Amino acid sequence: MGDPKKKHHAAPAPAARRPTREEREATEMRADVEAYDRAMAEWEAAGRPPGVPLEEIKLRYGIE
Repeated sequence: MGDPKKKHHAAPAPAARRPTREEREATEMRADVEAYDRAMAEWEAAGRPPGVPLEEIKLRYGIE
């Protein structure tokens, strides 16, 4: 009768690499920027003027 067919098993998937601290911080920063952009878009869509930039506040009050 011939040799029975051998079943080929797929190799197990490699363990997922944990993100580094820098990668986690970068992801959090991107999320913060995206949240800020969404908030500004909502603010502008509502017809409200944008807030005062932080640099202008620093100049007004002499903060470095």
